[in-house]
Amino acid sequence: MGASRNPLALVKLAEVKLFGRRTNPHCYNYPVAVQIETTSRCNLRCPMCPTHKVGSEVKIKKVDMPTSGFKAILEGWSKRIFTLHLFGRGEPLLAKNIFELIDYSNQLGIPHVSITTNGVLLDQKRAHELSRVGLSELRVSIDGANQSTYEKIRGAELEQVLENITFLGSISDIPISVNFLLTKQTWDSALEMPEVLERIGAHCLRLFPVVTYDESMADGIFLEHKQQEKYAKLIDQVRRECTQRGKFFIGHNPVVRDCILPFFMAYIDVEGNLTPCCRIEDHPVCNVLEVGFFEAWNCKKMCSWRKALLLRRFPKKCIELQCLREW
Repeated sequence: MGASRNPLALVKLAEVKLFGRRTNPHCYNYPVAVQIETTSRCNLRCPMCPTHKVGSEVKIKKVDMPTSGFKAILEGWSKRIFTLHLFGRGEPLLAKNIFELIDYSNQLGIPHVSITTNGVLLDQKRAHELSRVGLSELRVSIDGANQSTYEKIRGAELEQVLENITFLGSISDIPISVNFLLTKQTWDSALEMPEVLERIGAHCLRLFPVVTYDESMADGIFLEHKQQEKYAKLIDQVRRECTQRGKFFIGHNPVVRDCILPFFMAYIDVEGNLTPCCRIEDHPVCNVLEVGFFEAWNCKKMCSWRKALLLRRFPKKCIELQCLREW
């Protein structure tokens, strides 16, 4: 379905694979995947997140995206999108118009519409609303199989989150997946997560190594060197546990030497700024609401970023975030 909605993306992928560093950084294709931040407000204070850090280099306005702005961003090109993820630095369920935005996205005919939530605000009322608007997938961040570990990252009540998810599963057939953030603190919980999925009826586990935004946030969060060396083995163990329980597993590779995401995926923040990717929100290249999406998608800064990736002159931020790594 993605190919039929956006055939030029396949052409661009072939171009990147065939020509490598000689590829034109201009994208005649629209992105297949789009992530839009619906709010920058959050109800938690996780240690790896810059939204509440005093003195952080990342300055974030605590605002929601208005429905009018959301519609303006997608106007004229939504038929090219295969998957739309409504998530950014905030908690989507805090946005008062989140159900309206999901409903509108479905009306546009976008095949896959999802959100990521911490699950704390997923009460019965919101669960019924998600079921009503027909969400394609709910992703819930659960960073720990027990209260002690979970609390170190999320600072909330794990049992309540698990009950919230279980209730949603009892009233809806929305597929539920779990995002697990692998940190120095959560390492020992990773192998227990397939059992958590089984309990709450989730179908997929996504395991991500932690990324953070500046050095002041790295202490106590980033994986230790000895853990990095064991990362590949841990991924295999968790995958086997998921397979045995009939669950899908998605784990990030221990070795990542290149990146072509900015050719096929777009991230737009709550103010309409296009950024190179969902992990570099503090480097806007152009504002979609001001110039239109395709113009922003191929602005000078965006093309320069793509060219640097093609030439393997990776921006400093990509290295600092450990998105590019050899463990």
